[in-house]
Amino acid sequence: MGLLILTVTGFLALSNWRILQRRRQLLARIEGLEKEIQILGKENQELKEGISQSFERTYLEKEAIERFNLKPEGTQVVVIKKEEKEEETVQPLKSFWQNFLEILEKLKIK
Repeated sequence: MGLLILTVTGFLALSNWRILQRRRQLLARIEGLEKEIQILGKENQELKEGISQSFERTYLEKEAIERFNLKPEGTQVVVIKKEEKEEETVQPLKSFWQNFLEILEKLKIK
């Protein structure tokens, strides 16, 4: 009889431990999902604000200026050109042997 009670108690303790482990896993998963919900909620709010802002006249004007290079009425556009620098002629690099031969020729001439 004592052995039966001990076996049942052991089985119940093992089952309780397994349930506790599974509960901890599920709680951790719930926590992660709740954080993801908060992040997605913030992103959703930002997108809603962006959509509502996109219908405002100032936003549309700004986009027209930036994307299509348009200018608002009553404004002037000034274009500043960069000065073009004269390109320096770069002589091709000579190999070691070409340089060596030139030095020898100069020495022969002297």
